[in-house]
Amino acid sequence: KYYIKKTNNHIVTCDACGLLQVNPRNHILNFMDFDKADERDEKLKQLFSKMEGSSGQCLEDMMSREALIKAEHFRNKIRKIEQYKKTGRLLDVGCAEGAFLSACSSGSFELYGVEPSEYIFPELKKAVPGANLYNTTLLETKFPSNYFDVIVLINTIEHLWNPAEIIDEAHRILKEDGLLMIEIPDAGHWIARLMGKKWFPVLIPDHLVFFSKATMNSLLKKTGFEVLDITSSHKVVSLRLLLFHAGRVFRIGWSFLKLFKRIGLADKIVSIPQWDEMILYATKRAG
Repeated sequence: KYYIKKTNNHIVTCDACGLLQVNPRNHILNFMDFDKADERDEKLKQLFSKMEGSSGQCLEDMMSREALIKAEHFRNKIRKIEQYKKTGRLLDVGCAEGAFLSACSSGSFELYGVEPSEYIFPELKKAVPGANLYNTTLLETKFPSNYFDVIVLINTIEHLWNPAEIIDEAHRILKEDGLLMIEIPDAGHWIARLMGKKWFPVLIPDHLVFFSKATMNSLLKKTGFEVLDITSSHKVVSLRLLLFHAGRVFRIGWSFLKLFKRIGLADKIVSIPQWDEMILYATKRAG
């Protein structure tokens, strides 16, 4: 379907289910959970080099400026989760540096996090020192069955070689009335179809699969979940980050970024809809 020259990824459509996926999955930047810290460090350097824009500032540095804004962004998500579940054990799978868990820390959940990256894990421990944290994959952690009240996968499963395996494990360790929340790019949205190979999620070198609402809904039902709601996402960001991403697709974005920095508006916070990003809420079916 697409060849992304910048990342050297071929993206194809599965004839059986319609899922978009990278094929073959053997690119150096397709991260593996078992990578050593130095190997992951080298891959990350290559990743950020590829993602660096003509503004001369890489995404990693850009995101470090967004920490406080990101916290408010995640608090909005927590308020939505609390409409379904207010207490209990909450597990964040692929929690990276812990921004979501940190935003949860003032609430009433008992917090757990799984992050396989040795490179990132020290930062995670600093961010949420009171949480139960595991530097392994979800499958390697071997949690008890029917253990969690809430499991969260935020921009995680698009990085996985076998998403169905992880959803199946989430089903095993979630209580029967528990909540599964997944946030992921929506490859079936008209924005994704219009942008084609310039759609931002396909430009990320370590994204392997691209679900639509239909393919995600189908996977959840097959693994024993009942979908409660599917909605588009909403993001709280600075104009700096918004224009940074725009500039990676349309060069005029860089010009606006330089202008807004010059007049002192780059740090202004805006709330924008993410129509091509979906959030699914599902519960484990009885039996």
